[in-house]
Amino acid sequence: MPVIFSKYVSIKDSNYYDDCGYKKKLQEILETEAIELVLDIHGAKKEREFDIDSGTIYGESLVEKKTYSES
Repeated sequence: MPVIFSKYVSIKDSNYYDDCGYKKKLQEILETEAIELVLDIHGAKKEREFDIDSGTIYGESLVEKKTYSES
């Protein structure tokens, strides 16, 4: 099971830019491996109202189920 993550803040934030190392590596893995699920988990600053946020492209990547449990 491939796992990739960003440990340090990079010049190009992968939340906003497609041409960054993280997304390039993700694309490489998706093209060479039989990936069925990508978990896109984001940490947050202390000032935010949440600790972890899951990236769903505003629900687009949830396929058939357009909501998920908050519990």
